[in-house]
Amino acid sequence: MISLEPVDIIGYIAGALVLTTFYLQTMLKLRIVAIFSNIAFITYGALTHAVPILVLHVLLLPLNVTRLLQMKRLIKRIVASAHADKSLAPMIPFMKTTLLPANTVLFAQGDPADMLYYVVRGQLTAVTHKIDLGPGSVIGEIGVFMPAHKRSDTVICKTDVELGSISAAKARVLFFEHPEFAAYLVRIIAERAARAIPESPASVAPIGRQPKN
Repeated sequence: MISLEPVDIIGYIAGALVLTTFYLQTMLKLRIVAIFSNIAFITYGALTHAVPILVLHVLLLPLNVTRLLQMKRLIKRIVASAHADKSLAPMIPFMKTTLLPANTVLFAQGDPADMLYYVVRGQLTAVTHKIDLGPGSVIGEIGVFMPAHKRSDTVICKTDVELGSISAAKARVLFFEHPEFAAYLVRIIAERAARAIPESPASVAPIGRQPKN
């Protein structure tokens, strides 16, 4: 029968926690488990005088704690914006800022949808759908989440503008990891679709019935 010392058990627990991180699908849970694995490995390294393991996880622990706190702050800001002012303004510090002069084409219909934009100041217009986009507007969300990842409209700067932007890849990560952010974007898309397709009671038939000619 194998006899395990308490220090061996701590080592196995630390290894199991590391293994668990490979099966986690969200970064928030991964960071939490990684922090516990760091603590377990620090304990194991101190008790066994395994200096390389001890030093490695002493360095990794504050890094994982910092990243976890950053993610929690980001989630809190997104939740607040989704339930309060319906704005991505709290995310501006996490965005890349771009300044564009008037009459600049931000993107054309059919271009690759590789960025999601937030209007900090200035005015833009969506040419095809004839929608004006001012401060607080989100631009490019449809193309980012369409299967083809192509722009559905051409957007031009009517004035000098300041934009915040995040990559399409980062926007998709936020969408799938944080339901509040997903709900906020879905609401924006629905509101924009409602403006682009005016309701007409005469032309809309109930589900299961054919419209009268």
